[in-house]
Formats: sequence, C-alpha cells, structure tokens
Amino acid sequence: MKNSILFVTIIFGAFVVNAQEKGTSQINVGYGMASTPEIIDAFTEILLYPVSLGIISASNLKSTGAIHINYKSAIENKWMLGATTGFSDTTQDISVNNAVIGEQKNRALTFAIESDYRYISNPSFQIYSGLGAGITLTKGEFDPNNTKETSIHDNSSYFNYKVTALGLRVGKKLAGFLELGFGYKGILSAGISYQF
Repeated sequence: MKNSILFVTIIFGAFVVNAQEKGTSQINVGYGMASTPEIIDAFTEILLYPVSLGIISASNLKSTGAIHINYKSAIENKWMLGATTGFSDTTQDISVNNAVIGEQKNRALTFAIESDYRYISNPSFQIYSGLGAGITLTKGEFDPNNTKETSIHDNSSYFNYKVTALGLRVGKKLAGFLELGFGYKGILSAGISYQF
C-alpha cells in the first residue's frame, strides 16, 4: 500500500512540476511546411488560369518552407509571451498561352507577437497550445525570359497569424519541439528549443 501511494505521488508530481516558472526564457529555431504565405502563392497559381480565361498560368511552385526563430519568456507559471521572426521564399514559372515567359519570386518576412500556455509542464516534457499575430512584408519580383522586357517589382504587407492547436516539447534545457496548427509557421513545424 505504501509503495502504491509513493508511486502515485511521484507520477502526479511529474506532471505538476513547473518547468516554465515565471522568468524562464526560451529560444526556438524551427522549420515549417504549408505556411500562410506559401498557401497564398499556391492559391494564386490555381486561380490565375481561370481568372485570365486560360491565357495566363503559373506552374512549378517551389518553396523554401517557413524558417523561423523566436524568443519567449514565462510571464506567469506555464504562460509564455514573446516575439517571432519568420521567412519564406517561393518561385514559380509564369506562362502565357502555354509558353513560359518568366519567373515570379515572392519573399515573405513575418514579425509577430506570440503567447502559449503549457497544459503539462515538467522539466523534460511539455504539451501546449498558443496564438500569434503580426505582419508579413512581401516582396514580389517577376523576371521575364525576354531581356528586352523589364522586371516587375511589387511590395506589400498583410496581417498574419498563427494558431498552435497542439505543441510538444521533449527534452530539458536543449529540446526538440513539434507543432501542429495553421498560420505563418505552417501546418506542421518542428525544430530545436533552448530554455534558460
């Protein structure tokens, strides 16, 4: 009986130990797939053909994925707040009447504020959800194949966000993380995390 009580106490204690005590800091470096800038470029590729009545089309979409770095600090036990910078780059061929006339390059740079809450927060395993919001600055450039034509440049910005439905962090000070959600980090994001 004493062993059972001791076992239950140890197990329960492992889940209530607070690894994100107020003042804890964390740096993450990660890579995500299917970020909002990539999805916008993919929809542009899909919609370009019917909108132009079949004259203009885009193909061969390539992407670097969403590369991001962030810093967070625990402002309360289990509740972290911080900032993120993310980058993604896409290229695609533009065709008129099925002849490739050039390449469209789009670069996106995101700056955002993020917050997450740790449901389970022990020194070597954490489960969390979070939100982020910020601005994405884009630079578009069309490089024509014909050197007689000039390049077209376009800069814009838009509100962007991130919802982390489920995040996992495994490891102590140096750890790996995996996040499922939607937004500027992608539908699936993973990387390395360091807490101090």
